[in-house]
Amino acid sequence: MINNTNKITDPKEIERLRAMKEYNILGIEFDFAYILESLLEICNVPFCSITAIYKDNYHVIASKGFDTEEVFPRKGSCTEYVHKRNKFCELANVQEEKDIDKCAKVLNGSEIIFYAGIPINDAEGFTLGILNILDFKSKVLTEKQRRFIKLASLRIAKVIIQRRQEQRLLQFDNMFSKSKDIMGIIRFDGEIININPAFYELLEYDESNVCQTNILDYIHPDYIDETKTLINILQRGKDKLSYTLPSITKNNAIKWIEWTSTPELNTGLIYFIGRDITAIEEQSILLKQSEVRFRNFFENSQSIMFIHDLQANIMSANNLAANVFGILPEEAIGKNLTDFLPLHRREYLTKYLKKINREGAAKGNSHVIGKDGEEQIWLYNSIVEKNSNGESYVLTNAVDVTNRYKMEEALKVATKKAEEANRA
Repeated sequence: MINNTNKITDPKEIERLRAMKEYNILGIEFDFAYILESLLEICNVPFCSITAIYKDNYHVIASKGFDTEEVFPRKGSCTEYVHKRNKFCELANVQEEKDIDKCAKVLNGSEIIFYAGIPINDAEGFTLGILNILDFKSKVLTEKQRRFIKLASLRIAKVIIQRRQEQRLLQFDNMFSKSKDIMGIIRFDGEIININPAFYELLEYDESNVCQTNILDYIHPDYIDETKTLINILQRGKDKLSYTLPSITKNNAIKWIEWTSTPELNTGLIYFIGRDITAIEEQSILLKQSEVRFRNFFENSQSIMFIHDLQANIMSANNLAANVFGILPEEAIGKNLTDFLPLHRREYLTKYLKKINREGAAKGNSHVIGKDGEEQIWLYNSIVEKNSNGESYVLTNAVDVTNRYKMEEALKVATKKAEEANRA
């Protein structure tokens, strides 16, 4: 069972801890010795430290004066005392403070008397840690000492923020160089400022060929005007824009790229990410072409053709089918097959749908009511298909065999009469 007794519910504290994780303070490589040694000398104290505040503990990331433990409980500590008040605190006698636990009033076996601490905050106001100064005897700081402590906390915060920015840049550089997606920066006029290796790999250009060129040089000529329009939209202040454009490789092949671009208005730059979706786009084009061919065949077929869902609702009907029903093709959409069946044949529709759902296909004879009200007989063949969204539909192809059926019936009657005549 999960223990939720220490679960944090304060949204601000959750955000602060998230920031702590991003700053990775415990992993910062920086020598704070000169700052802390200066504090020892200026404030005339035996010990000072920089502590990072985490969920349950605070960690000493740097200290001067003497060695101590590196991890202490956060609750009831001097560090927590300052953190809760989020301001510079100076305690003349720690032993008299009720908000500080007894165990936190002792360090290395000696009672702490004097303590001063100040939060180390980032630009968003998150408290990342505390700068601590203490003594084992009574003390009162001068204004000059207090001012130096405050300046020291600002300097420490600046170092932490700078290291975070450096880490981000390293991560970005790593991502920029290794990403399989195209990443880059252009000016509002399209001039390429920087672009990653994925661009060269996809479009087969050398880096020397791309330097100081324009992004429009790599767009398919038919889409130049559209690209200019998109850049103008970004230039006018659109926060983010996603679009798909074809680019031309060095060997004149077409690569479809899905772009996401974000402008920076104060610098006149556009940052973008591009993903190669050529395979998807080509498949989509083939599918559209296939759909057009099928639609032309479907609508102009000399056979009766219609599409219905698994509940027998008509989704589409070709010209011949609609003509038999005495309606326009678009008027057939939404009607149910029962609307065109004789009353005495409607029970067969239930059997038909069960077979379609069970076996994915059905064929046979069906009786329908034509536009003149007369009953017709169709020889049909139905099969279940799926569209691009994975939704099932039924494609039915049928021919009118009414005349053939009547001829067969007439032939049966004639044959029977002939046999009777012969017996007579």
